[in-house]
Amino acid sequence: MNRERLFRLFFDFIATGLFVFALAFEWFGSLVHEIIGTIFFVLLIVHVACNRRWFASLTKVARNRHRLVVTLINLSLLVAAVALMVTSLMISRDLFAFFGMKGDFLARQIHTLSAYWMLMIVGIHLGMHWMMIMGVARELLNITTRNSMRTWLLRAVTVLASVYGIFAFLEMNMGSKLVLHFTFSYWDFKANWVGFFVNYGSIIWLYAAIGHYGNTKLLAKRRGGHNGRSTGRLAGRGISGTGRNEPKQNAG
Repeated sequence: MNRERLFRLFFDFIATGLFVFALAFEWFGSLVHEIIGTIFFVLLIVHVACNRRWFASLTKVARNRHRLVVTLINLSLLVAAVALMVTSLMISRDLFAFFGMKGDFLARQIHTLSAYWMLMIVGIHLGMHWMMIMGVARELLNITTRNSMRTWLLRAVTVLASVYGIFAFLEMNMGSKLVLHFTFSYWDFKANWVGFFVNYGSIIWLYAAIGHYGNTKLLAKRRGGHNGRSTGRLAGRGISGTGRNEPKQNAG
């Protein structure tokens, strides 16, 4: 078991959870929101530092579609994170109010827009590294053989969670939020605070599924270009496979 990789994934999932919790600004209030956001950014900086080698690879020309897509997703995530961090300092009311930036309405709009786009990109980013995550899960659970029932069970869970993710996407008005269209929809946390986190968690799951299967198709095409035969069977391996022949992925 690679302990370093295990700890890195653990903190990555903690950061993802904190990001979802930070979206409940109306429930927690400004101070708690900023505390959660600060911890999230600390973990994000740790993540970037642990994957600093990926930035060195940017000087190399993307020779295939898979590498190009991964690069675009990672850079989009970086841009959204920087925009979110800068605007956080600009509009801070509590922790960083001493900066005295007093961000205007535009800064708040950019902050909100960056947060919802980052939610989507984080899901895709997780999905594109799902084989690596499942590899760690197999090691933790000491799974060394494939099991068709486990494979289909995981596929069924993915389908159900993704379908609910589509419903949650519509219920949370994500389409409007991604284009900064103002809505009058506010979540009633007193009535159902659990539903808020379930909805956003399922939205991340939906985009993770899109990222995973999209990444699988790109890998299959890349390998097919090298050896002249398709490797589409990569899709759905998940936690049930042995992972011995899975292509390595950059953890960036």
